Amino acid sequence: MKKKSFVVLCSVSLLLLFTSFGLAQPPDKQWAVGARLSYYDPQSTSDIPSGGTFDPDAAALFEGNLTWFPIKTVSLEFAVGYTKTTGHLSEPGLDIDFVDIKQIPILLTGRYHWWFRDSTMSLYGGGGIGYYLNDSSATSAAQAATPGLTLDADNSFGFHLAGGYEWLFTEKWGLNVDVKYIWNEIEFTGSDPADPPPEKTDIDYNTFAIGVGVKYYF
Repeated sequence: MKKKSFVVLCSVSLLLLFTSFGLAQPPDKQWAVGARLSYYDPQSTSDIPSGGTFDPDAAALFEGNLTWFPIKTVSLEFAVGYTKTTGHLSEPGLDIDFVDIKQIPILLTGRYHWWFRDSTMSLYGGGGIGYYLNDSSATSAAQAATPGLTLDADNSFGFHLAGGYEWLFTEKWGLNVDVKYIWNEIEFTGSDPADPPPEKTDIDYNTFAIGVGVKYYF
């Protein structure tokens, strides 16, 4: 499923990149509002006390964004998204879907644009910071393995690198393909009534994201 979603998004990206709409100048608009759908793939980690592995599934990320162009070559994008996934835990004697994770990324990204000559398409690169609203709960399988188990995720800060392109196909409407790599760490608190006190575990939640979106410039 992960590979299929990735191939679809890459195919759409290549189609947009090599199809010309024949427009003439970079946009003179200062603002754009848009929406984006991304393939969101948290990377697995083995940094857990038991020595096992924690592997979140890839998921869809839905985003709304607001972009400001103070000048044509520089933009700031503010984005708020939502995603939900399941983390799989594998350790000696246990191999289950362990925790459901909901995340709301709030991202601010600075970007530098390289506009193609006589074109409305730009490649861009940049980076930024994010605050992540995290919520988690033990799956039914985890509850069955450990009755009364609770799993709470703290909110977290992170930072990211970004690259992609934006393309106006009319005077006001544009398409956007965006790629990010995100560095993030979430602290989970697990409470087991049979084994107090609560235990805290930091999990690397570094994430690869690639998305396709649409924007309205004004």
